[in-house]
Amino acid sequence: RGKEHENRGAHYRKVNRKKNSKRNKDITIENIIFEETKKLIHIRKSFDCFADYNNIIWLNSGNDHIIGFKRFDENQEILLLFNYSNYNTSISTNCLNSQNTKYFDLWTDEAISIVPQSTIIDFEPYQFRVLRTTLE
Repeated sequence: RGKEHENRGAHYRKVNRKKNSKRNKDITIENIIFEETKKLIHIRKSFDCFADYNNIIWLNSGNDHIIGFKRFDENQEILLLFNYSNYNTSISTNCLNSQNTKYFDLWTDEAISIVPQSTIIDFEPYQFRVLRTTLE
């Protein structure tokens, strides 16, 4: 019978090769999306705790617009926090369920120091954070 009854590709758009070639030109939206997708893939492949070993803890951010979870293994933890709103918002670090006070944002390459129970993390619209720490 072959593939006569298969329709998986029926809803795919045709590849626009001209538009796809823009990913190689700086300062195009296609290039920005392509490069940032490569960066996300690189981050995911660089840390074993992203492997699916039932090692995820969902966080209650106390903010309806911030979704967060923690991935971890015996050597490290990474907190992922996402602002799904189109306005600035913040969360208290109380929701992080972590004793760590120093994080490094793998996406922005910035160090973040947190004073337990008293620090606020600010988010711009649709901003996300990938916060890494080493368990000691």
